Amino acid sequence: MANNKSAKKRIKINQRNNLKNRFYKSAVKTIEKSFMKDLQIWENEITRYDSPSVSLSIWEKEVMTNNLVAVKQTLSLLYSLLDKGTKRNVFRKNRAARQKSRLAFNFQKACSVKRIKRSILYL
Repeated sequence: MANNKSAKKRIKINQRNNLKNRFYKSAVKTIEKSFMKDLQIWENEITRYDSPSVSLSIWEKEVMTNNLVAVKQTLSLLYSLLDKGTKRNVFRKNRAARQKSRLAFNFQKACSVKRIKRSILYL
């Protein structure tokens, strides 16, 4: 138990900072899972219609476009949270850079060169 005023203040500040740090860490984990799920759905749609004999209806193209937009928005949100968390000393600089690099790698892997020509990646 704290014996003086400054020690009590430090306990309050540590509790406040713990809540802020927990928010950033849990938000990044949750949104990263959502990103990977959305990316997997979009990747499955692209591979399903990868055959040259398959023609896409307007509705199917619209759904694929919406899924790609959702993936890009989620990736942008993740980048933003990682940068803000780094600025507020929740994450170390190299950890945030490593996570962003892995996310970008997964996105690029899903958008391989073969699929770009057949898909509607150009938005």
